[in-house]
Amino acid sequence: DDDDDDDDDDDKDDAEPDADDGTAARAIEIGGSEGARSLLGGDGVGELWKLVNTARSIGFVDTAEPPADDDEPSELDDDDELLPDDDAADDDAEFYEEVCATVQRGVQSGHTVDNVVLEVNSLKFAQDRTFSDCVEAILPTLLGSLSLEAKSKKERLGLVKRCLGRWGPLLARFVQSPAEQDTLLLALQTACADTAELGDCFEGLLSELYECDADVCPEEAIFRWADSAANDVEGSVSRRFLSQAQRFLQWLREAEEEDDDDDDDDEDDDDDDE
Repeated sequence: DDDDDDDDDDDKDDAEPDADDGTAARAIEIGGSEGARSLLGGDGVGELWKLVNTARSIGFVDTAEPPADDDEPSELDDDDELLPDDDAADDDAEFYEEVCATVQRGVQSGHTVDNVVLEVNSLKFAQDRTFSDCVEAILPTLLGSLSLEAKSKKERLGLVKRCLGRWGPLLARFVQSPAEQDTLLLALQTACADTAELGDCFEGLLSELYECDADVCPEEAIFRWADSAANDVEGSVSRRFLSQAQRFLQWLREAEEEDDDDDDDDEDDDDDDE
């Protein structure tokens, strides 16, 4: 009988699950009746165990992340706070200041146009900038290098004319397309708005740029600026300078019409010769 008891104990040990095998087991004692106990061995010794599988016991692991709390800042929110546009604005200002310093140094030291072009181009390529970015800084620097205080309007325009005669070729090296022409005129408008001594000279400066180099500031560019200014709101800076430049604009239109008439006459003469 002792041997039978030992065998029953061994059977019970073999039936018990290993708690460390990752299988969830639940002990279920079958019934409490005499009939049930008779199934378990002599004198009702022993218990029947039933293994119950769970998701973890068959290898399934829930890896889903809990929902993020909307109130907690995310890494994306932190990145948004870096404001890359502000960084770009800082880079633009830095480039503008470097070009201004380069041109100013060239004017004060009497450098050649080629030397200044070389230095500005070095900055342009190093910072991957456009010709328009360079033009936007060059013109205000040239105008700002002039001593215009306590001068009459005629004297101020005379200084500007001499400056453009000396440094106009510098502008020509960076004005390569209509985009730079438009930038040039906007830079002129800004410089005149920001400098009291230039405020009443816009028309004269526009004329000087036109006379300086036909490719730098052609009449087509001036008319584009005028059309854009005419669409601005009443009282704006561009409308004020547009009003100031009416005589020069009228002269340009008349000159253009005369050129068209001359072209028509030349075509008629050619037809007559044929």
